[in-house]
Amino acid sequence: MRTVRILLQAEAARWKNRQNIVFLVVLIIFMIGTICYVKEQKKEEPEPAKIMLGVAKEDTSAYADLLMEYFNENEDFLKYVELIEDSRANLQKAMEENRLDAYLIIPENFAQSMLDMENLPIQAAVSMKNPTKALVMRHVMEAYETYIEAVEVNCTALYRRMREEGFSAKERDAANVEISLDLIFTALGKDDFFRKQLVERQEAEEQPALSLVQHYQFTGVYFILIFLFLPAGLRVLSIRKSGMLNRLRTVNMQSAGILTAVGLPYLVLSVGALAVICSRMSGPETLPGAILLLCPWLVVFLLLGRVCKNSEQYLFICSMVLVCLAIFGGSLIPEAYLPDSFQKIAAWMPNRNFTYVMGGILP
Repeated sequence: MRTVRILLQAEAARWKNRQNIVFLVVLIIFMIGTICYVKEQKKEEPEPAKIMLGVAKEDTSAYADLLMEYFNENEDFLKYVELIEDSRANLQKAMEENRLDAYLIIPENFAQSMLDMENLPIQAAVSMKNPTKALVMRHVMEAYETYIEAVEVNCTALYRRMREEGFSAKERDAANVEISLDLIFTALGKDDFFRKQLVERQEAEEQPALSLVQHYQFTGVYFILIFLFLPAGLRVLSIRKSGMLNRLRTVNMQSAGILTAVGLPYLVLSVGALAVICSRMSGPETLPGAILLLCPWLVVFLLLGRVCKNSEQYLFICSMVLVCLAIFGGSLIPEAYLPDSFQKIAAWMPNRNFTYVMGGILP
């Protein structure tokens, strides 16, 4: 302890330098500003806006009614789209007033034209006030266009084949009606073609989940505090390059004591900052777990400063470690949106567990 106390006094003497004092003041102001900003941003996330879709149903056939009934009763569809049925003129007016994202016009005799294999397309108009929604609508309509084109080609080929084989007109019309109904119900039951995968785990229903705002807030806090440890390794590197480490060892000062003396001020600073952040953001009960997930990085940086040849090598290794940590720990892309294999890796990463501890999900 005497060795550590002497070295701490020597390290404290360095802070008499005005540049170091200015750096410390700027760092404190930055931390306070970050905490205040995080507190102001801690609001409920607004619900995602639905796509406002208008439909002008000019076709009075049972097929058109069946189509509208399906979408009006589809809960998955209504989660993202608000369907408005009105006349063509009213929908055009609503589009001009930016109250609609898109509208469709089902022309008169549309269903009958499908049975007769006539080309009578649905008319569509998309508003460009929201480019994201417009892009979604475009891809949806292009997907249905591809489906209808494939249906048209195959139905025409079947109809001609039946005529060549000598089927009567009545038999051809009956087969056409039957196939048309099957195709309509296939299009309406398109959800059966997709393999559904839950984004969130089953346990997410039993415990609260982090919002995206909380995820990136706690992730930013974690990496800011880690960056506070980087100068500790550089300090060890400068002591070793100046030959001071070998001279201290000649007077029976152990390397562990020297590293402790260098790292202790950074540890106290980071723990103090973390205590303030926990008290303002998540509660003091999260402090012990957050410290256990943060402080081992100080030991890692001190050891890297002990073994690296120069500061360039030290900074390169630290950068690679932090980048890999951010990628595999779900800091860049939240864990819920990662593949299952990445989620298993992220469950062991300290930055992911830090966000869960700060959010009150993990003890």
